[in-house]
Amino acid sequence: MEILRKVFQQTSYQILGKVVNSLATLFILGFIARFYGEDGTGVFTLALTFLSFFYLASDLGLNAIVLPRLKSSPNEANKLFNFRLIWSLVLVVGSSVVAFLLPLGSDDFKLAVLFGSLTITGMALYNSFNLIFQYRLKYNLSVIASSLDSLVQIPLIIALGLMKLPVYLLNLGLVLGDLMSNTTSFILIKKFYRFKLEVPSFLYIKGLLLVSWPISLTLVLNSLYFRIDTFILSFYHGISSSGNYNLAYQVFQNILVIPTFIMNGFYPLMVQSFSFNKIKFFKEIKLAGVILFLISILASLVIFTLADLVIKIIANSGFQPASLSLKILSLSFPAYFLSSLLMWVFLTLKEYKSLALIYAFGLIINIFLNLVFIPSYSFIAASAITGISEYLILFLLLTILYFKFKDEINS
Repeated sequence: MEILRKVFQQTSYQILGKVVNSLATLFILGFIARFYGEDGTGVFTLALTFLSFFYLASDLGLNAIVLPRLKSSPNEANKLFNFRLIWSLVLVVGSSVVAFLLPLGSDDFKLAVLFGSLTITGMALYNSFNLIFQYRLKYNLSVIASSLDSLVQIPLIIALGLMKLPVYLLNLGLVLGDLMSNTTSFILIKKFYRFKLEVPSFLYIKGLLLVSWPISLTLVLNSLYFRIDTFILSFYHGISSSGNYNLAYQVFQNILVIPTFIMNGFYPLMVQSFSFNKIKFFKEIKLAGVILFLISILASLVIFTLADLVIKIIANSGFQPASLSLKILSLSFPAYFLSSLLMWVFLTLKEYKSLALIYAFGLIINIFLNLVFIPSYSFIAASAITGISEYLILFLLLTILYFKFKDEINS
């Protein structure tokens, strides 16, 4: 019960913060939809989707590797912080270069990436600070910082929009919001940890990446199969179609943070439990699975029922195709909720290569299906294939987990 209490407490803090951030994000999207239409929404959301790959590249899933080491080697957090800072600045330049070289999207899309590229560094710092919040189980402080981010972004983006500036300049509001959030995190974290600038150790980074590459590869593959459909859709059907799909996907994605938050609170406790009692570990996994499954069913019912109303509130009647996309996406909540749990289970069990192979296979199937069906069925195909791919991933995760650890699972 003590474990459940801690997980519930930390998850509650994160959900509170996400409610604030989600409302802010949806408000911003609604504002952009009304002031810039389908094309403007398409440019803004496509640029953020493109940048999300670089957010992931700046993270590489290294928190999962470093967190269990902090008790014996607390300085690793600072080493990781400095590596991410330098690496993210490289990615800032790289993202803009890649965007301008890609034969995809309009000039506004490329400029939106350019002006939003500094959010890559913002995300890298956020992940480094969150490592300490997660280790100390102090997500309440993380919520304070992330909420300030939203409170800064909203008035800035509204002001820029009312000035009738191009949609790509709205990303400056996101950059300034990140600056506020990370400054606040840096101040709050001084109670527990002191970050300082230093030259990153090449040997340390090399050793860390040699250990973490299967996780990093898995996350990259996961992100590609998660969002590659947006670019295929934009290529075949234009920016406006991706605008409708991305609007629905933003709502969908906001719900998907629930299992992420639960696992953020649960993972440090999983590591402890696994170290002392594997049978107890698997019993706790079963309990977490039941809880996540029930929550996912409730989420599917609510979003499927209210999809039309949600899209109408956020945008307007011109975005009604997004409601159908959202309904289809909502049917995949059970798969995403449970695969989120199983991914962390595989990380705890150090089954890194198995994860990478599963997501590589999922990516191949996802790209194939999208290339076959998106040209004819547009965002409806993209929405359905998103769910089909995740149910496939869930099936593979469950199958491999059972056959490798069936004795412990059945105990």
